[in-house]
Amino acid sequence: MEYTPDRDGMGWISLYLPGDTACAIWNKASALGRGLQGADELRTLTQIRADIAAGLLLGSASQQPGEVASPQADVLVTVPVFSLLGLTEEPAEVDGFGPVPASIARRLVADGASSFYRVLVDPRDGASLEIGRTSYRLPESLKRWLRMRDGACTFPGCSNQSLDNENDHLTAWQDGGATGISNLGQVCPKHHRLKHASAWTPAQATQNEPPGWISPTGRRYPPEQQDREPTHWPSGCTPHAPSPLEHATMMYLAA
Repeated sequence: MEYTPDRDGMGWISLYLPGDTACAIWNKASALGRGLQGADELRTLTQIRADIAAGLLLGSASQQPGEVASPQADVLVTVPVFSLLGLTEEPAEVDGFGPVPASIARRLVADGASSFYRVLVDPRDGASLEIGRTSYRLPESLKRWLRMRDGACTFPGCSNQSLDNENDHLTAWQDGGATGISNLGQVCPKHHRLKHASAWTPAQATQNEPPGWISPTGRRYPPEQQDREPTHWPSGCTPHAPSPLEHATMMYLAA
């Protein structure tokens, strides 16, 4: 099974299956699609077939054929707070995919898709609002925060996306390392093994920055992190420190 993001908010999913299974899936999607065609149906059979396949993979028994259900996979969506409120049209960011239109982000939130975690960003500087706390075993909120901060494997030059990465204590628990955001990093399985089998060592992280790395020769590689886009302010508004009411509103929205 392969997944490839594409332009204009689209993506490709392909399945490599036994021929008879692939043929049966194609025939079923085609038969259901032809049954939906009519004078009021604006989609082509090709479009209906794709919607049916998505609906069967993501939906439930009560779903109507051709409808695409709210995703049930674990997906992280970063939404600028003004965009979520409909005051601007900044795109949201889908972890492992990239930007999606603000209208899609608002629909995901409105539909209440339980697998989409809203990560609102502070309109003053674009920094992500806090969503986690520390514990011996990483709670889901801390895992999401880590994915949001790192975005990919932290090893220099590696772009492996967060869904395939592993959460790693930079200083091992048995060596006194705590389970907190400043002692955690994401690494792909390959570089996780490299860390434990070589002299490559991660440097310390911070609340908002992933860890850098130190090579066996002592060379330091600074942390790599995607630059945040400047926040788009609604017309007539200027950046300022939030009032107690505005702060309370942002924390309510983040809850």
